[in-house]
Amino acid sequence: MQRQLAQLVRLVDDLLDLNRIDHGRILLRRERVAVADVLEQAIETTRSLIDSRGHRLTLDLPAATLALDADPVRLGQVFANLLSNAAKYTEPGGSIAVQVTRAGGDCIVQVKDDGVGIPQALLPRGD
Repeated sequence: MQRQLAQLVRLVDDLLDLNRIDHGRILLRRERVAVADVLEQAIETTRSLIDSRGHRLTLDLPAATLALDADPVRLGQVFANLLSNAAKYTEPGGSIAVQVTRAGGDCIVQVKDDGVGIPQALLPRGD
């Protein structure tokens, strides 16, 4: 609960500073963090939504710890947003899978679900 409260306080602080947001100057607080830890926190954040819809969630992590130089709160927000969207737009009882892989010096995180997806007409075009 302490960790979640600290994250909430930090998020509120960032939201209240409208000038920084309007000008794209949100400070990233980068540190060495295990991607598995950030994902676990994002899953914890979205667990009630996932469970309430009866989804099956799987998490596939590499055997070795995969560390990133990142802002764990911002990264957690991204992962929680992806999981929340997957839960919202997947029919009850559906599946959500999170897979983490290493490709050279990159970390690849994939969130897959069996939801309806975004209609082709609404997807951005690369014109």
